[in-house]
Amino acid sequence: MPDVDGFYQRYINGREPLPYEAVLAKAGIAPNRQTVATPFLGVNAPQNDQGQRIALGVVPGSAAERAGVKRGDVLVKVGEVALRPDAEWTPEYRARYRGKAGQPLTLVVQRNGQTLSLATTVQERTATAFAPSLAPSSSPKQARVWKGLATGSTGG
Repeated sequence: MPDVDGFYQRYINGREPLPYEAVLAKAGIAPNRQTVATPFLGVNAPQNDQGQRIALGVVPGSAAERAGVKRGDVLVKVGEVALRPDAEWTPEYRARYRGKAGQPLTLVVQRNGQTLSLATTVQERTATAFAPSLAPSSSPKQARVWKGLATGSTGG
């Protein structure tokens, strides 16, 4: 690598994404990307001793903030998903609202003894996972490197 300082400034200290495809291709590795969108409400609401979900924090810019959720609010319902003491609500919420970013979403909360319906929209955030594999056009030497990385041994 002739320009280590430039690499550091662009990719480590800077904001440019690492050039995975170009770098890993030299080793015969294909970085298979999988991007997944997940509904994200943006509220930290752990269960208290009575089984209620109390908002302790709201992520800035999130659907919960846009709805007006405040610290201390008791979450009762998120869209069509009721929050029950005997069940985790997030898997059901994510399954029901995956792929529905931008659609209307009503949050029902209790605040100071009053039940409020707060309007917002479904928000999703994306995450990218990498699953490296041996590139189809790899050389025998690259295949040995891959085998070493994948198994911890090059076999001799």
